[in-house]
Amino acid sequence: PFERVEGGIVRVGLGAIHSVANTPDLIFFFGSDGQIYGMSGSTADVISTKAIAREISNFGTVSDAHGRAINIDGQWLYVLTFVNGNRTFIYEVDGGEWFEWSSGVSQGRHYSSSYAFAFRKH
Repeated sequence: PFERVEGGIVRVGLGAIHSVANTPDLIFFFGSDGQIYGMSGSTADVISTKAIAREISNFGTVSDAHGRAINIDGQWLYVLTFVNGNRTFIYEVDGGEWFEWSSGVSQGRHYSSSYAFAFRKH
């Protein structure tokens, strides 16, 4: 449920409407300022590195980014794909580390667009 928080203002907008994803404790999104954020309560913290922000700034279009949070063996990951930029960045939530996923030999973005876990299978 939503509840008003006095003074709870996040001073950045969404850079890509479909970039929002959540884990049980955090909300992630790509901001209108070109940074990637992790939000706990009413506090949004930049989680992108300077190197990732620099890569993203070279993409012609960023509004096509889509994000999702997945849990693999107890490990939460925020997956953010820039379709036009042809890159997929992964944030490992517990360790705060970044890496990339790709599809095929071309090393382009990872082509997955959804994730399911059912009956103990990914």
